[in-house]
Amino acid sequence: SLLAMAVGLFLVFNAQRFVQSVRRPQLAQLIILGMGPSRVLRWLVLELVILVTIGTLLGVVLGSLLALALMGQLTQALA
Repeated sequence: SLLAMAVGLFLVFNAQRFVQSVRRPQLAQLIILGMGPSRVLRWLVLELVILVTIGTLLGVVLGSLLALALMGQLTQALA
């Protein structure tokens, strides 16, 4: 499970870097229009926290459902 978590973190990190590179012109415009760099950074961190929270919740729910389904099949196979 640690390997899966490490892979997930790696994917989130790379996705966020890609999004930032694509959105760099928009982020620069926000700073030019008066939004401070620290505020832009806070928005990016908030966006990342929201995405990670949604992904974690979905992963826990879907993982639990998959585990329950597989345990039922495993119990039947061993009986």
